[in-house]
Amino acid sequence: MSASRQLIIGLPQSGKTTYIAALWHVVQGSEVPTALHLKQLRGDRKHLNTLREKWLKYETAVRTSSGGEASVSMLLADTASGEETEVYLPDLAGESIRSQWTTRKWTVEYEDWVKQASGALIFVHPHNLSEPDRIDTVEKLEAELKDPPSSGEAPAADAGAAALEETTVQWNPETSPTQVQLVDLLQLVIQKRERVEPLRIAVVISAWDLVEKLNKSPDEWLTRRMPLLDQYLSANTETLVARRYGISAQGGRIPEDIPAMKAKPWPSHRVKVRVGADESHDLTAPLKWVMRG
Repeated sequence: MSASRQLIIGLPQSGKTTYIAALWHVVQGSEVPTALHLKQLRGDRKHLNTLREKWLKYETAVRTSSGGEASVSMLLADTASGEETEVYLPDLAGESIRSQWTTRKWTVEYEDWVKQASGALIFVHPHNLSEPDRIDTVEKLEAELKDPPSSGEAPAADAGAAALEETTVQWNPETSPTQVQLVDLLQLVIQKRERVEPLRIAVVISAWDLVEKLNKSPDEWLTRRMPLLDQYLSANTETLVARRYGISAQGGRIPEDIPAMKAKPWPSHRVKVRVGADESHDLTAPLKWVMRG
């Protein structure tokens, strides 16, 4: 049986690079039990090794730029069954993913993977979201524009219109709400797939250590912060099936939490993976879940 194929999708600063750096470390060693282990790397490992070294030294991963690295893939095998899955890393750049939204183009190589993909990991970072304008904010501005003029003051409508004109900027697709971009990217993938079974999607909420203090599960967080993406995943079960993960691949804030991270017995113990009420150090867990399709 041939290996299943998985995509990793993340906009710039979504936590994808840190996850890949930590994953590259975890699958090569035996510091923690993992559902999958590395069987083969296809492509140049130089950049992956650089990312791993920065991760081990508690340094922030350098955000990669499109075109700077060749695409690579990891062939991973199920530790128990031996079943294989291949994870595609398209040049490790968030910009290459965003360009699919802004330019409506992707490479022939990426399309070939999309056609046969059985699953995907979608990354979002709780502190790096482009938020939509809230309806109540728009309604407040509308009410201000309709206020009658006060005695001795400039008409409120004129003042409000002037303020609105000063803050109006030309629409830029790169600043569109994060969840709008991700829903569109998922729709493109689903339209191009040639496999008939639903696409299995693991939504990875990265930097989970920043969120866990809110006492919310990954499902609750996504429902609250990204309702459009959450509703899209829940309303299209004929074409996709989704699970939400909270993952801290770094293990804490840099530099504040470095002493606590250094106190861990092994680097892999810095990792936190949350799904539902379960927690582990296994970064391969979402990949194992998406390959089950």
